[in-house]
Amino acid sequence: KVIKAIEKTSKEAGNIQNDSTYQISISKKTFHEFQIVFETMNTMAAQINRQIDELSESRDLLEINVRERTEELFNTNEDLKNKVIEKINAEKELVESNSRLYLAAEASNALVWEWNPEQSLFYLDKRSWDIIGTSGRNGAMTLEKFAELHYPEEFEVIKEKITSLLKRKSSLYINEHRVFVQNREWRWFRSYGTLVQKNKKGGFLESVVGIAVDITDLKHAEESNRILEERLQQSQKMEAMGTLAGGVAHDFNNILGAITGYSQLGKMSVSKDSKTAAHLDQVLQACKRATEIVKQILTFSRQTKSEKSLCDMGSIINEALKLLRASIPSTIEIQKNIQRKIGTVMVDPTQIHQVIINLCTNAYHAMKKSGGTLNLSLEAVRIDNPELYDTPGLTPGEYLCLTVTDTGNGMDKDIIKKIFDPYFTTKEKEEGTGMGLAIVHGIVMDHGGAITVKSIMEKGTSFYLYFPVVDQKLTKEPIETFGELLSGTGEFVYGTGKILVVDDEKIIADVTEEMLKDLGYEVLSETDSAKALEIIKKDPDNFDLVISDLIMPKITGEVLAEEIHKIRKEMPVIISTGLGKNVPLEIIEKSGAAAFLKKPFDIDDLAKIVQKVLSK
Repeated sequence: KVIKAIEKTSKEAGNIQNDSTYQISISKKTFHEFQIVFETMNTMAAQINRQIDELSESRDLLEINVRERTEELFNTNEDLKNKVIEKINAEKELVESNSRLYLAAEASNALVWEWNPEQSLFYLDKRSWDIIGTSGRNGAMTLEKFAELHYPEEFEVIKEKITSLLKRKSSLYINEHRVFVQNREWRWFRSYGTLVQKNKKGGFLESVVGIAVDITDLKHAEESNRILEERLQQSQKMEAMGTLAGGVAHDFNNILGAITGYSQLGKMSVSKDSKTAAHLDQVLQACKRATEIVKQILTFSRQTKSEKSLCDMGSIINEALKLLRASIPSTIEIQKNIQRKIGTVMVDPTQIHQVIINLCTNAYHAMKKSGGTLNLSLEAVRIDNPELYDTPGLTPGEYLCLTVTDTGNGMDKDIIKKIFDPYFTTKEKEEGTGMGLAIVHGIVMDHGGAITVKSIMEKGTSFYLYFPVVDQKLTKEPIETFGELLSGTGEFVYGTGKILVVDDEKIIADVTEEMLKDLGYEVLSETDSAKALEIIKKDPDNFDLVISDLIMPKITGEVLAEEIHKIRKEMPVIISTGLGKNVPLEIIEKSGAAAFLKKPFDIDDLAKIVQKVLSK
């Protein structure tokens, strides 16, 4: 409509140009139409302006949207790029981590394994297969096959712990177990494992993945330490028992000394043919048996020094077997295998004889019901590593090994741990006291040797005794000693002189004083060693001899002797003790004592030693 109006107006305008009269008189109709046109144009312009504004607005919104979207796309792209970089770095770190893990596993000799309960398979790495000495399909074996490599009771423990982990009753699998490997031996492993989940259709697959470390050497070391600890405990126990036994023996010897002394004094005051004399003889015989028991206790406690000499061990064995053959029934065969010219040992023949008798008697009791074979062998061995011989207390060197073997009942491990304990025995009450092996142990240790035992139930027992080989004789002469109980001569040596007796046990001091008086001596006894020293200081020349106990409170016997010699150098002093023969040898020699008198002593021994010392 606008266009048509414009065209019409243009035409009329042209006509107007040609007709000035018409120009002057414009019809109302035309003017009205122009108004309509202009109004229409204004309306259209307004609409166009509105559309332009709307388009401008839309353009601004579009630009904002494009800008925001572009920024969002840029950020997304940056995020994707960073994630790609992170993934690449993670994969690189995983490769490096796997490499480190592999190197660590190689260095630690760790074995890698996986337990798959759903498939009942056990996966192992290549090294595991190499150790086991077989191969599995795709690196796996069935749980049944895996179970065959273990002790049944240990495999049950493995299953129980794995099951607990799968049921989330525990967070980590740790276990020690043995595996039968290719070289036909059992090796110990410590395994560590954890629960792992893998994606699968319909859920997750759970398995236990871990490593195993060979701890066989560690287990052997722990076993060695356990054995050493047991030996240390045994040694400490034996040492404690020895200390106790030594103290008991000392006190018991004092008691026996009093009984013996007063019994002899009583016997001297009655007729030889009287009942009293006969009764006193029985008392003295009982004292003699008691003294032998004390000797055994002191031997066990290693508080006596034996009379050692250079000996041929084979000869001692032969002598002992002659005695044994007469006492052991013919149902037991005795065999011997003694090597010739294998070196000599420094031993006390009597004590070694006692050792052989004790061991062979025990062997006889083990075979008494069914008979068997008793074998004694002697061979030379060189011990470079004492632990290999189960004798860690020995020093490397040459030894003679005496082996006593029987085919009797044998002993279990619990009994073997106790056999050297005093008074432990498996025999009937009338067959043994339990002191035999304790004494054997004490004698062997006193000779610088070692004793071990091996036994199998219903097969028999073997004792191995090691004695060091020597190539020279002892050059030191022992100090002169007296004191064998009941010499039996009945002839006493009488004398004259004044003697001071010092003993903290009043009963011993009194009986010694009476015996010396009966022998013709003038005697003063004192139970306080400090007072005795004061007596000597007041009048050093008033006494011809001092007899002093070794162990006393305040001042001991050797110190008393030293102090006396400071006052009067030539004063003879006799040291007496119930600890055992030659035990205080170095101490007594240092003190300058003239002789050593072993308790319990009888009047005959006392007379001899006093006369011998005073006659010098």
